[in-house]
Amino acid sequence: MWEGRMKFVIAAVCGLSLWVVSTANAGFTTINTPRPSEANFATILGDVYGGTFTPNGVNFSNAAGVTATRIDDDNDQVFDTGGSLTARAVAIYSRMPQNFGVWDGAGPGGSYNKLFDATPLPGGGASGSVTDVPVTAQLRFGRGGNTAVYSSNIADGTDTLGRDHQVVWTISGNGIKPGTMLIGWEDDDRLGTLSDFDFQDLVVEVVTGAPIPLPTAAIPGLLTLVGVAIITKVRKLRRQIA
Repeated sequence: MWEGRMKFVIAAVCGLSLWVVSTANAGFTTINTPRPSEANFATILGDVYGGTFTPNGVNFSNAAGVTATRIDDDNDQVFDTGGSLTARAVAIYSRMPQNFGVWDGAGPGGSYNKLFDATPLPGGGASGSVTDVPVTAQLRFGRGGNTAVYSSNIADGTDTLGRDHQVVWTISGNGIKPGTMLIGWEDDDRLGTLSDFDFQDLVVEVVTGAPIPLPTAAIPGLLTLVGVAIITKVRKLRRQIA
């Protein structure tokens, strides 16, 4: 019986390890440093949620307990919404027109549905929003304004070179509604130095009524908890045999 139980525990550990390794291999699109006259994401987060945000790898946090956890590229393309969403533009660092919208379903394909135009404000701020808009339970986010409209799902082919135009963080902590995300967009598909890919051309906060995918950056903590549970189980089995 002991051997049978141990085999089960070992199999569970191996399965968990394989899952963690495969998930941890998911990548994060590189965010380039913005121009000196433009804000980076630590500054934008502070403008939106208050306090001073400190980077920790691809994540950020402030002393008030608000955390921005980056969603990896495998999980930031299609989103569950719970059937409605609230969104607002919070920053624009671009001279191009900006709007925010969605594509119904997981895609690829379909039509872009604009939700609102975003207007730049002095100091890099922005206006434009929607509240509790009915949407499909599963969708892709999008950004338009100039000649190109970009989808969160790379498979839609909205960038001719297959590049990612969106980065996403989940926002959690004191006073933050569940399902809150901060989405940064790159609005230019030109090559070389004409495309900076700093992803703050348009920044939008989105709040949905659905669970957000578990970001890769949160996996180490989950693995620690599961590992502790497995060790506890093994100790109990040993005491039972003894």
